[in-house]
Amino acid sequence: MEAVIKAFHEWDADGAGTIERCELEAVMARISPQWGPRQITQLMNQVDQNGDGVIDLDEFVAWLTDPTAKQTLHKDGWFGSFDLAAVIRPLYDLFDQDNSGVVSIEEFKECHSILRTSLQLHPSACQDKASSIAGDADTTFGGVDQDHDGFITFEEFCRWQGEVMRKSGIPNGILPDVIEELVGALSLILDIDRRSQSGQQIEGSLEALQNGIAKLAAASRQVYSDKDVIDQLEQERSRSRSSKQGERSETYSNTWCDGAPNENELLMLIRQCTSELGVSLVADSRGPRGPRIGTRRNSRAGTRAAAKPVDRSALPQIRILIPCMHEPGEAAKTWLAQVKRKSVAGANEFFLYEYSGTRWKRCEDEASFKAALEGLRPWVCVHSCLVAQALGKPKMNYQAVDRALDAAVEMDWIRKFAADRVCSNLRRTVTDNMDHYHYEELKAAGELEAAIDHQLSKIQLSPSDVFDLLTGVGVSIDAAARAQVKLK
Repeated sequence: MEAVIKAFHEWDADGAGTIERCELEAVMARISPQWGPRQITQLMNQVDQNGDGVIDLDEFVAWLTDPTAKQTLHKDGWFGSFDLAAVIRPLYDLFDQDNSGVVSIEEFKECHSILRTSLQLHPSACQDKASSIAGDADTTFGGVDQDHDGFITFEEFCRWQGEVMRKSGIPNGILPDVIEELVGALSLILDIDRRSQSGQQIEGSLEALQNGIAKLAAASRQVYSDKDVIDQLEQERSRSRSSKQGERSETYSNTWCDGAPNENELLMLIRQCTSELGVSLVADSRGPRGPRIGTRRNSRAGTRAAAKPVDRSALPQIRILIPCMHEPGEAAKTWLAQVKRKSVAGANEFFLYEYSGTRWKRCEDEASFKAALEGLRPWVCVHSCLVAQALGKPKMNYQAVDRALDAAVEMDWIRKFAADRVCSNLRRTVTDNMDHYHYEELKAAGELEAAIDHQLSKIQLSPSDVFDLLTGVGVSIDAAARAQVKLK
């Protein structure tokens, strides 16, 4: 959706908030020069739904997310034809497992079950409640099979998919890639399942299955989540959260202040934790979140091919850094840091350390930490996670932002949906800035995800930048918290 909004602002040359005919003519002369006045008039009439002579943002979005459209703006920026039937034909062929030309209830149930299970294994509360595949398979089948003959034809399948895609608001320009990802992941899972049932042992099948399920969940969520229901659920949750925060607004007894441990002092804590707690080498079982999908590959074939990556979560990480209770306007004399690591069994373990200006020492006073934490405004706590992951530096890379948002989600200070969208937007920005031919070359070589990760590692963001990104995905940030941590 961000790409659609970006395109709207690019087409709106004078920044008036609407696209006038002259602006549409200028754009089409660049991206579709063969178009004449008649075609532009037809397009203007099609998109300008209220007939006021200009195209506003809502009309622009509705046009580029209409699955029945015959033309659309593709992800490479060019305007061209669009055929929903051709896009989803491979998905229908996958549902039609016996190649009979129709989908039986048994075939539908198997694919529907895999799609729904993938979402359950990689949950996102609001999005999954809004998913069109979250319901009962028999009920869904009955709704798609409009002539009630016990089979779903391609026409019925197209009608169903068009309806759910319209509700999801997925841009037509990226739909072919998302469907391709969905089909590839679903096909892989079906193939592994069939081989397993026949008794075949496939090396690496478990890892492939886990990756496939994660990719399927990410693609399914883009295609089958009703954006209006998501917005409603998010608004309800936001109102509930605001109400709870309002109830305790008078109880904020702690504040952020100057004098936090600097980079060297935080690095000292990491070294001390590594020495005291050790490193537990455990397999990373976490699946990718949201749109962050794909397997990292070594760009130098054969180089350390047998080496297994160490799960970063096995290393001690500073989860949050907060001041102890102190008088308003004064610097805190003591700072508390919560350190997280994984045990050999894979469970999360948490340790407290306190710093009083000279050295770090283990702290067993959970009550003091809880009181200091609850005394801070929630958005100050989010800032504290960002400072911890930045290790006291003014800016941090994408991976540090990702870990900080993970911590904030775990502590219920921000919604997972918002954190996912921030990370997804950053990845999309990197992808959009790639040269088209270089993008396709990396994708064909299986190096695209590694290249994206490499570019993401170069991004440097301040806590203020991250707050702006959260605001950009619809999050309302407490002005008092911004003032307290000196963010504009």
